[in-house]
Amino acid sequence: MWTIGELAARFDVNSSALRYYERRGLLVSTARAGGRRVYDTAAVRRLAFIRLGQQAGLSLDEIALMLTGSDGVAWRPPARQRLDRITAELAQLTSAKSLLEQALRCTDEHPLELCPYSQRKVDQVLQQLTPP
Repeated sequence: MWTIGELAARFDVNSSALRYYERRGLLVSTARAGGRRVYDTAAVRRLAFIRLGQQAGLSLDEIALMLTGSDGVAWRPPARQRLDRITAELAQLTSAKSLLEQALRCTDEHPLELCPYSQRKVDQVLQQLTPP
């Protein structure tokens, strides 16, 4: 059993956040000890899941669907949408990483004018532009 203060410290959140999660129905304290909320192992696991969902970029509403969805599938569309956004972000970051790595490999001081890789990338961008 964990008190609200212990749980908040362990997960590096404010106690007010845990109370907010309770008001939202995301978290349930099992009892009170000395006037303080107490959480069991199941609640600790729920909080860990909430934190993982937040780290994945899910909203509390989306996390609530995952935790309380009665039909077991309501959470899937928001999770799929977030996964699609992450996939697009990763593609963009991978492209940016590649561009910077290649630019840093260029031996010339001016990658735009003298680096063949940078010139190819600029040409690709220009080819994708629609004519005026």
